[in-house]
Amino acid sequence: MTFSRKRRIKFRLNIDNSFVSIARLFRSKCSNSDTFPDERVISEDKEDSVSDPFAVFAQYVWPFLRLAIRLPRRCDKCVTLLQNDEPNTCTFCRGYVAEKNEVSLRPLVIEGGDRLLLLLSGGKDGIYVLGRLREEYPNIPIECVLIDTGFLGPRALQNAQAATERLRVDFRVVRSYIGQFRIVLREAFCKLKRNPSASCYGVVDYAEGNLIFDIGIRLAKESRQRIVSGLTSSQLALIDAPIKRVPDALFPLDTWRPNEEEILVAARHVAGRGSRFGPLDTNSTLILPMSALDILRNGFCGFEPEFSRNIREGVSDRTCWLHRFEALKWLVENGFLDRCLDESLASLDLERKDVLS
Repeated sequence: MTFSRKRRIKFRLNIDNSFVSIARLFRSKCSNSDTFPDERVISEDKEDSVSDPFAVFAQYVWPFLRLAIRLPRRCDKCVTLLQNDEPNTCTFCRGYVAEKNEVSLRPLVIEGGDRLLLLLSGGKDGIYVLGRLREEYPNIPIECVLIDTGFLGPRALQNAQAATERLRVDFRVVRSYIGQFRIVLREAFCKLKRNPSASCYGVVDYAEGNLIFDIGIRLAKESRQRIVSGLTSSQLALIDAPIKRVPDALFPLDTWRPNEEEILVAARHVAGRGSRFGPLDTNSTLILPMSALDILRNGFCGFEPEFSRNIREGVSDRTCWLHRFEALKWLVENGFLDRCLDESLASLDLERKDVLS
């Protein structure tokens, strides 16, 4: 479906009006005093959607809009885009049985004298890890650190503060490296133009993550603590982060293997009713523009391989992420995220010509 500029503006106004209508509807229902206790999780889910326009669009508008749009083929078991001559199931899913047999869980060994430093980003994974560690190891000292990159998501600090206060865990925010993050991120974005096939996931997100881990490793070493990461098994398999080479580093999610819904429900419980966990932008304001840039460069979001792997492992729901990635691709290709991308690049003194071939 190709839109002229006039039709695109009209349609954008219709989408904005839909956001407002849906938000008002959910706010009125969520504030209803007659809500039954067993409907509490449903109401919290609506509150998350209300605060995130993309989540509203992907969950409530896109399932109907997609029926009128010709969409590119994707794997019928994950969300991987397919070539025209490929079968309905991608090569990764067809070979998954053999791959699954080779997966080895990392043992989670925590001893009585250990002191833990948990890296939080404000997202659901780290907060889930915090809640479960506190429950299973109540006598082990835990300190939580959130490293400010200068691009923290709007809910990241709020979620982390709420969770640590509720569990009475030491918490600090490290802001002394914001200038260094700006340099590293700008250089990473510029590298994309020199490598047309690269993705923001593999270059920009990787560079930011490596600096976070380097700082965290240094802090843990100075305080003689064991560093704990909320990296999932899929992330550990897809990235070569420096934290993987730390002998006593802990990766609880790789051992526990909870599914996404379990993590979300538990994280909301830990961080409290005011917590918010968006699908793409809780941790960093750069995730949405990075996804948009990947789609403009390569035709797909660089985070799709990670979530396709999660779907194959039974950790994530296929329909949920299929709609999110389809909606994201359509919004980008029809110009609805142009402003978001351009403003994010401008914050690093960059323009599209600096990152697009």
